Parts: sequence; structure tokens; C-alpha cells
Amino acid sequence: MKMYIRHTAQPLRRFLYDIQVIRFLLCGDYNVPTSHWWENGDFVLCGGESPAACVSEVMSIQGLVQMNKCVNSRNRLLDLVFTDIDSIVVVALHIDVLFLAEKKRLDYRDVQFMFNRGDYIGMNSFLGSCDWSVDNNDIDRTVCKFYNNVYEAMYRFIPLKTFAPSRYPKMV
Repeated sequence: MKMYIRHTAQPLRRFLYDIQVIRFLLCGDYNVPTSHWWENGDFVLCGGESPAACVSEVMSIQGLVQMNKCVNSRNRLLDLVFTDIDSIVVVALHIDVLFLAEKKRLDYRDVQFMFNRGDYIGMNSFLGSCDWSVDNNDIDRTVCKFYNNVYEAMYRFIPLKTFAPSRYPKMV
């Protein structure tokens, strides 16, 4: 049976208690940055307050163990597989866990409007002097004119600030 369940403890706990199966395999990638997995004999545990900790807790209650013991370059376990089936574990003869590829970073400038430092009196005066007449024949031109006035007011009266590039990519 294949089934996808969101990664929260309550639906998973309910699912595991409701179905009666002899063998169980739960695969997934629980590499939450705030989680820290460590090996404790045959078990792999997760501590802390991360979402992965509640998954680890539910798995240990069910008697499931983490079978994959491959770590990355930061000594973190990857691609967790919880199971109570010992025979499916395949021990790899050779695993290249460190793969270094040269990544070219895209240069970007993070520029944002500083709305808290805007000259709103000047903007109000500017917007009051704009031509706001409506062209009844072409709504597209009217909307375009409206946005042009608003954008021009923003660029004139709201200062821009350029932030230093981060070592992490910009998320949009």
C-alpha cells in the first residue's frame, strides 16, 4: 500500500495505530536544518524541537528503526528510511558521500524600498497634481496610467536601500 501523509505527528500516529500490518516501511527525506540525528546502537534518534523529532518519536513508539547510516560532509544522516524489516537493508560497499561541485553563484543586489523613511507629504502633493482622468474607451490604458503614477511616486519619494549580498540565495 502506498500512501502519502503530511509530515506531522498526529496524522502519522493515527495512521500507524489504525492499520494493522506486520511489516512496515516509511521512507522520506527528513533533513530539517534544525534537526540533529545521531546513532544510538541500532537506532537513529532525533532530538530537539524540530518537526523531525516528532517523526522520530512516533517511529520509536512503533518499534521502527532508522536503517540508513550514510552521512554527508557535515556528518548528518541523509534520506531516512524507517522500517521493522531487517532483510531489506543493503549495506553499500562504497559510498561517495562527499561530492564537491563548483557552483557559480549568481550575483544579485538585494534592493528594497524603505517605506518607513518615505516622504509621504511630498508623495501626497505629487499624487494630487497627477492627471487622474479616466479614458472610458480603453480600460487598459487607464490602469497603465494609474500604475505609472503610483510607481513614479514610489521611486521619487520612497528611498531605496541596497543590502549586502548574503551567502544564501535570495528566495522569492
